[in-house]
Amino acid sequence: MADNNQGIVAKFVAQTDEASKSVNKLQKNLSKLRSEVMLQIDNLGKLTKKLSKLTDVSDKYTTSQRLLSTVLGETTGKANKFIDSLSKMSGMSTSELSNTVAKFSQLGESFGMATDEAENFSESLTILSTKLSMLYNADPEIMSSNLRKALTGSKKGLQEMTGIVASETNMQAILYKNGINREISSLNEAEKAIVQYAAISRMVSNDTNLYTEAVNSLAWQKRMLKQQVLELSNALGQVLTPVFTKLYTIANAVLIVITELIKAIGKLFGITVQAQKITSGASIGGGYSDLADNISNAQKAANKSLRSFDKLNNIQNTIAL
Repeated sequence: MADNNQGIVAKFVAQTDEASKSVNKLQKNLSKLRSEVMLQIDNLGKLTKKLSKLTDVSDKYTTSQRLLSTVLGETTGKANKFIDSLSKMSGMSTSELSNTVAKFSQLGESFGMATDEAENFSESLTILSTKLSMLYNADPEIMSSNLRKALTGSKKGLQEMTGIVASETNMQAILYKNGINREISSLNEAEKAIVQYAAISRMVSNDTNLYTEAVNSLAWQKRMLKQQVLELSNALGQVLTPVFTKLYTIANAVLIVITELIKAIGKLFGITVQAQKITSGASIGGGYSDLADNISNAQKAANKSLRSFDKLNNIQNTIAL
């Protein structure tokens, strides 16, 4: 009887040791799996950062083109021809200029300008912004941003970069010079923007030789090199984007498989892995649609047609660019 009990005890101890070894082995395997998963996630993170840098410029260009198409519609092609022409003249990248034209076009539209007015306004401002960047050897993106701010009331940035301030006195003089007997306070936003553009333009030299010197200067050549790097990045990004899209798709699939594997392992130990709730594309689309409808209705109710008058609209056309 005692021998039998000892045999049972020995067998139990042996089975316990075997179970302990199995658990230890499982722990080691899980530890290896964790290390491998973390390594792959880290590699995916590094890959994502590298791909993002390569495609950021082309993404920005694509966004600008989409914005241009939204604001200008059928005249987008004309805007792109203008962008190509200005790019060849100034050495600036088409991606940078597309972004500038798009934002100035959107600004014109926000002032209540019609599409053709917004397009002409945008081209005039883009030329002015480029000229200012060349004269003051300033970052083109920052210059265009400060010019947009100046037209919406915040003149500090443009003043600090160039010393130019379009005061109400200067603006009033523009009106009187063009035979318009109105006060600045009586103008709507679009009209004020046109007059302010005219006032700033009057303070910027139109000497062709001056811009030729600026383009050929070492300082601007350095900027042109940066712009051409942007142009190259944009071209590479557009070519490689389809490839990167597939790589991202594969990376997402790998992460999904790893996540499901972790959940399965958790179930073996009675652990429930809580999944993060992600809003479905359908609900996002529905919400966006509702928002778009509300914005559209608000615009119809609040938007006032541009009270343009011939003399004022012709001001920007009479200024030599």
